[in-house]
Amino acid sequence: MASDLTSTLPASLLSSLNRLRQLNTQDVQARWQQYLETSQEILTPADLLGAQSTLHWPIAPLNDRQHIAWDKGLQVLWLYQTIEVPAKQKGYPLTGLILRLSLTWWAEDAQIYVDGALVQSGDLFECFARVCLSESVQTGQVFQVAIRLVSPSHDNGALVRSH
Repeated sequence: MASDLTSTLPASLLSSLNRLRQLNTQDVQARWQQYLETSQEILTPADLLGAQSTLHWPIAPLNDRQHIAWDKGLQVLWLYQTIEVPAKQKGYPLTGLILRLSLTWWAEDAQIYVDGALVQSGDLFECFARVCLSESVQTGQVFQVAIRLVSPSHDNGALVRSH
């Protein structure tokens, strides 16, 4: 329905909407570090906090659709990144603004942790989240974000988008 609405808008308004979207959104998809869990090493969110091991996790590769994908069969994939608030984005100050992380996945189970606390979960039917990281962000503030994703038994899993 949104695409029907935007197709009827004047080009100048569409241009303004796209500019606003660029100013208030940053794609963080290419910054996730990944760890494919094995039966020998099962992780918990507490294992990630302050853990130096995450510093050695490789950056998750993006496929041709810009998704982070992994094999089907209830495989557990952990994704981790720290998000540090810069003083400005695209020349505009961020102090005092609301900071949200928007995620879309294709997974049997998804658990989103911020600074070690479970803040949201979902599955194949609840496949997106808008997590509030801060109601009033401060320059230099750092958030540790971890996502535990379980691939569907019948299909490959994917983190589709993260902004």
